[in-house]
Amino acid sequence: MPDDPQGRGEAKLIEHLVGSVLSSIVKAQGLAASQLVDMVERVGFEAPSPGVPRKVRTFTFDFFRTEVDPTTNQVVRNKITASVPLLTLINLPSISIQEATIDMDLQLVAHEPGAKSEGPLNLWVVPARKQLVRTPDQALALDAAGTIKLHVVMRQESPLGLDKIQSLLDSGSEESPSPQAPPTPAVLPNP
Repeated sequence: MPDDPQGRGEAKLIEHLVGSVLSSIVKAQGLAASQLVDMVERVGFEAPSPGVPRKVRTFTFDFFRTEVDPTTNQVVRNKITASVPLLTLINLPSISIQEATIDMDLQLVAHEPGAKSEGPLNLWVVPARKQLVRTPDQALALDAAGTIKLHVVMRQESPLGLDKIQSLLDSGSEESPSPQAPPTPAVLPNP
């Protein structure tokens, strides 16, 4: 590996330098995804039992609904017991990297033929250091000779897995009506 003649550290192959940054972004995305899976398992499902399918953890509650009984055409008040999958009630922290922009200024310090002599060159680079130089007319200018400006944009497509699970869980909500006696009208005393 060539050394940087200007003392900025050991030169690296450009693909290793860029690849390590991209790899770090992918690893960060994977870590966020695994933490989401852990939360879904912990919050949304009951503890597993050997040989038994996992059960969705639900939130069950009662409420009253006033409706018209289609058989008698009378107003009835029904007690409704609703059971809703817990995961449908919370916002899952689906953090994802939608776009990553990587800008690097690199100084080319060496090159050599690749594995195949007619293939691309191996480029050895170090972080670029801009330096002031005097132009022929004695003005100061920024010298960026030999630098490589690299701009990489990564985007992620939206995951469909959570949408599918959410749709299944939404269809799993249940309501169980149990008719109640109609309320007796209050009798007001005569004045």
